[in-house]
Amino acid sequence: MMAPVKLTPLFHEAIKLALRAHNKQVDKLGNPYIFHILRVVCDPLLTTEDEFVVAALHDILEDTNINTIHKLLHEIPALQTRRDILDALDIITQKPLQNYFDYIHLLRTDDMARNVKLADINDHLKPPLPNKSLVSRYESARRIILLDRNGANNQ
Repeated sequence: MMAPVKLTPLFHEAIKLALRAHNKQVDKLGNPYIFHILRVVCDPLLTTEDEFVVAALHDILEDTNINTIHKLLHEIPALQTRRDILDALDIITQKPLQNYFDYIHLLRTDDMARNVKLADINDHLKPPLPNKSLVSRYESARRIILLDRNGANNQ
């Protein structure tokens, strides 16, 4: 069972921004996209406030008009002193033209980004499942992310 999460000011700001930024977005089933964000935040794999903050913001740079670190810092100035969170957000954001599996390998270099991406993949693999090619892609990505730096699988 997950320990209760203390709603710190930074986490509070991250959730408020996620609610505003994803306000009118819907997922492939027509559900409010913020539900996905909240399920990722609540994944039991995540245990620290920093991971909760990254989880709340994990799709901000990629899927909203807050698409640069500069714009994000304008929205949440307290992040200016949190290089670790900013680095994780930069790594977890797939860049245009970036090969998906190069991106997945890069995630292994940052613990926060890796854990949040695993929580993200966990949510994407919950029923109703996406099409078979996406399931295969997510499962391959999860296997790659779980490899430690020596190439051994951590499952």
